[in-house]
Amino acid sequence: MKNYSVVLVSEFWSRKRLKQKVEKILNQAAKDKLEVVSVSFANWGVIPMAYITFCK
Repeated sequence: MKNYSVVLVSEFWSRKRLKQKVEKILNQAAKDKLEVVSVSFANWGVIPMAYITFCK
């Protein structure tokens, strides 16, 4: 049975820092042998956000 988890990452005002945070999380997930199902980006007002879905 697969277990899914969704991670929300946000960074107030800075898309560049959000991208760096997401890359760091994805690199760590690859080291931990997690399967990345999806990565999506959104804006809530001035707050850029990313949703990352993992599967174990």
